[in-house]
Order: sequence, then C-alpha cells, then structure tokens
Amino acid sequence: MKEAAAWSGVCRSNSTSSVWRLIHTEEVLSPPWSENVFQSLRARHIDGQVLPRGVFIGPAVPGRTESHSVTAATKIGEVRPKTGTKMTAEQFTELTTERLRLRQWHPGDLDAWAAMNADPQVREFWPDLLTREQAAASMEYFRGELAHRGWGWWAVEVAATGEFIGMAGLDPVDEEAPVNGVEAGWRFARSAWGRGYATEAARAVLAYGFQILRLPEILAIAVAGNERSRALMRRLGMTHDPAEDFEDLSMPPGPLRHSVVYRMTAGSYPIDKS
Repeated sequence: MKEAAAWSGVCRSNSTSSVWRLIHTEEVLSPPWSENVFQSLRARHIDGQVLPRGVFIGPAVPGRTESHSVTAATKIGEVRPKTGTKMTAEQFTELTTERLRLRQWHPGDLDAWAAMNADPQVREFWPDLLTREQAAASMEYFRGELAHRGWGWWAVEVAATGEFIGMAGLDPVDEEAPVNGVEAGWRFARSAWGRGYATEAARAVLAYGFQILRLPEILAIAVAGNERSRALMRRLGMTHDPAEDFEDLSMPPGPLRHSVVYRMTAGSYPIDKS
C-alpha cells in the first residue's frame, strides 16, 4: 500500500487496545468524507478539549505511518496538514487490535473471500452462496465505500501472519429496513471461528463508532435463528427489544425473514475510565 507524504493520525483505545490510523493513499481522488471528518477532529482540538481515550494527529513520514498513543488526559492542539499538502488522496481508517488488523481490501483477498462465501456454513443465514464474480463485486463495493467515506466494512486479517479471515465494520442500515441508524456487523471464515476474533473485531468497531465517529447509537441486526451472532451481540453489551423485530422482505419466505435488532447507546458504551 502506497501512502502519500501527507499526514496521518493514530488513536489508541485503552479499553480495547485498538489503534485507529487515518491513512492517505494515492489511489482514489477527492473523497468528500475527508473534509468532514478532519474538520470535525480539528474543531474538537481547537478548543483544547480532551478526546476520549486520546488522539494523536501529526505529520507522516513518506512511505511510513508512525504509531503514537496518548492518554485520555492529554490535550491536543489544532490539527493542520503540512503546508502545501493537497487533500486529494484516498482516506480511510485502519483499526488494529491485539491480534487483528481491520484494513482496506486488497486484490489478494479475493480467493479467501470467495471461498468463505461459497461455504454453506458461513452463508447459513443468507439465501444463496456467492459466485466468485459476486464475491469480487461485493469486495469492490466495500473497498469503494471505505475509500469514499473512510469507514465501512473492513477486511480483517491476523496481524501476526497477514492471513485474511473475514470482515467487520459499520454501515448505515439499509433503507428498506424499518429501523434507522448505523449497524455493526461481521462475517468470518469457518477456520477463524471459536477463537474470539469476531468479538475482538466487533469491540474495536464499536469503540471507533462511539469514540471517533461520536455516534449516538449503534445497531446490530441478525436473523432470529442466528444464535452465534446473537450471543456475540449480548457479549458486547447490546440489548434486544422484541418489539423491534421485523420481517425482512428482501429474504425469501421462511425462517430467514424474521430479523432481530440489538442496540447500544453511547451512554451505555462501557468506557474504561481508569
């Protein structure tokens, strides 16, 4: 991945051991996301306010992104790109946990992504398996959303090995759904099940959504019979209101239609204040 000689930011969450890195590459030009997010960051810094869990913004070294962390008590000054820097590069965020890296999609991910979406167990709660062409199209869509908005459905790899194991992220709820907001989600290869990867990635996603995007609420939606995902939602501290259950008419008639909604508000997000 080629990085522009612009600037980058890193935020470490003390409660999740997550690191967020705002990266500028030279692949896609002028995403409108960049101005909104950096103006928001700048506005919070100008007043000398303390960002939750701390944020570092500073100049990046060409070809390299430095990782920095600051404590929640550190005050940050006004954020400015280097003089003459042109904010025209692709901009997206990487999330790094103790074992995982949530990143932009790479062409080399396709074989593993197509294989997991051709696995009937991975796709148990979807009506169809994906062909390789469909998997490639979905991967390109996710990549485009990250480039345009800066966050979305990240590819997930094992940090120690670089092995692609699935996806996790945040995305606005589909317009067809009877609920509104931003939802968290995840999908992992069967070989990655049972290792706590989904929980680790989902916690990083929630931390990013609440602490950096400042979302007031995050949802998670699942087929009612998907007990594996529902158990993860409960582990995350999300709550289910049966009154919000709905029939997903995009699914074929049958058990896949009945959907459940879990929620977590910013006020109930368990920030470690120690």
